Amino acid sequence: VATEAGIKTTFTLVILATMYQHLVDVEGAFLNGVFQYPDKHKIYMSVPEAYREYYPPWAVFLLLKTQYGTIQAALQYYRECVKALKFLKFKRNPAEPCLFYKWEKGQLIIFTLWVDDCCISGPKELVLKTVKEFTSLWDCKDLGELTEYVGCKVERNKDFIKLTQPVKVQRFIDEFECK
Repeated sequence: VATEAGIKTTFTLVILATMYQHLVDVEGAFLNGVFQYPDKHKIYMSVPEAYREYYPPWAVFLLLKTQYGTIQAALQYYRECVKALKFLKFKRNPAEPCLFYKWEKGQLIIFTLWVDDCCISGPKELVLKTVKEFTSLWDCKDLGELTEYVGCKVERNKDFIKLTQPVKVQRFIDEFECK
C-alpha cells in the first residue's frame, strides 16, 4: 500500500532524476507580508526603546507589515508568494500547497516552496528564465543549481544522482556516541 510520504518521496526523486533544478533564497521573506486586518484582531506592538522619547508613554504601533517573531509572518509571506506565482502564471497543486506548476512551450516547470527557499525544476533554459522573472519580483539570493535542499545533499553526474543527509547522520553519530 502506497503511503502519502512514499508517494511524495517517489515524486521528488523523479523530479530530481529527470529535471534541472535551481535554488533561490528569498531575503527577508517574513518581512514581505502585509497584514490585511479584519475589524477585529489587530496586532499592536510597544514603541521600541530607542524611539520612546519621541512618543507619549501610552503610545503603541499598529503593525502594517509582518516581522520576524510574529506568528502570522510565515502565512503572510506565503500569501504574497502565491500572488507572485499567480502573476507568473503558475498554478497551485491542490494536493500539495507548496508545489506550483505551469506548462510553457509544452514543457513542465515546477516551483516548490520550503520556508524561504524556492526550488525551480524543469528544462534548464525555462528554469533560468523563471528564476530571472521571480527574482525581479523579490529580493533574492540566487543559489544556483541545486546541491542541497531541506537537509539533503544532492550530487549528480551523467550516470547517477546521490542523495545523502550528512548533517542528520552526524547528529545521530554524536547523539548515540557511535564510532
